[in-house]
Amino acid sequence: MNALALAAAPTPVLAAAPTLPAGPALATVAQLPVVSALTTEPPLQAVSAVQGASRPVRAAGVFALVAVVGGALCWRAEPFLAHARKASVDRPLSALGYGLATHAVIAFGGVYLANKLARFAPLGEGSGVVGLWFGLSLVAVAAAIGFTVVGVTATDLLGEDGPWPGLLAGAVVAAGTTVVAPTVGAVAWFALVSVGIGGAVREWLHASAVEEIRAEEAS
Repeated sequence: MNALALAAAPTPVLAAAPTLPAGPALATVAQLPVVSALTTEPPLQAVSAVQGASRPVRAAGVFALVAVVGGALCWRAEPFLAHARKASVDRPLSALGYGLATHAVIAFGGVYLANKLARFAPLGEGSGVVGLWFGLSLVAVAAAIGFTVVGVTATDLLGEDGPWPGLLAGAVVAAGTTVVAPTVGAVAWFALVSVGIGGAVREWLHASAVEEIRAEEAS
């Protein structure tokens, strides 16, 4: 092939990788090697697909998520729901703080795990996708639990017996956060989920200290 033919040949153009939304925190995360390398991987593609879906589709998906996870809790772990409800109602502001901290820990843990797995040579850089899936899965499950606890709490205050009406209420509220203005929906989502899971997280973290206090009081 002569030089003229080479010059005439079309130059391949690489498609630009999708970028994360603007914002100081996301911009910092996007600069991490593992995140920038995985922006085309299935987890972030899934997030982009959810963001691009219509509001009714997002509402239906969130409703189904809460119904499935919350339904499993109502069926097999009703005592846990009662305990989580009581813990959140007793100290709602504390529950909110612990819930927000839990979200931060999940986000950090997912990115950290993705970074470590991506640097593990035998598995290759693409293995970091496992960490992203892990983090997104925890966020989804935590959201379903949080909305279920909030729904059960609301229906309990209204005098309804049993967790199933609360499950329905929580699923409806969760779906509602996806059809309002994005900022309002995001604030409501994180606030409600944090209150729902924060009480149980606080009780779990301080369980040993509580047992020691009870033992001292009994002695």
